[in-house]
Amino acid sequence: MAGQTEKSAVSAAVTWYLCAIPKMMLVSDMKEDQAPKIEFPCDYPIRIVGHSAPDYKDFVVSVVTSHAPDFDGRTKMKTSSNGKYMSATVVIRATGEPQLKALFEEFKASGRVHMVL
Repeated sequence: MAGQTEKSAVSAAVTWYLCAIPKMMLVSDMKEDQAPKIEFPCDYPIRIVGHSAPDYKDFVVSVVTSHAPDFDGRTKMKTSSNGKYMSATVVIRATGEPQLKALFEEFKASGRVHMVL
């Protein structure tokens, strides 16, 4: 009798799984160029890595403020162990993809930034 109950439970689990698969978003089904969708507006952390310079923080705050006027200026700075690079981490209230793209493009075009994460 116990064997019959276990068999029914396994059968029910397999049936549920097979019915649920089409409804689930499987990682293997995602295209490489598909990014997870973000619901805007949202708090969006950004890390900007560039060459170390005395005015690096001011530069980052200036660029961020031009794209996110409500940015409060809080910036977490970190210098690499050899002192060659600096990273600035900020959190903005992102309003949409166009805002983020414009911000990333301005950092890229500056020539002072190596990565924006």
